[in-house]
Amino acid sequence: MIELNYILGFIGAATAVVSVLVIGTFASAGLIFTGDHHHRPHFRPHFRPHSRA
Repeated sequence: MIELNYILGFIGAATAVVSVLVIGTFASAGLIFTGDHHHRPHFRPHFRPHSRA
């Protein structure tokens, strides 16, 4: 019974660690994607300074 509890506890801890890693990976990937697609256009407007000069 002690070994079974140890195995179950290890599986639970491993599952928690894996889920945190997966969520962190998806969160960072989402931040990169949203940062590239939503913040860059605001940084660089669509009008072209070269055509004006």
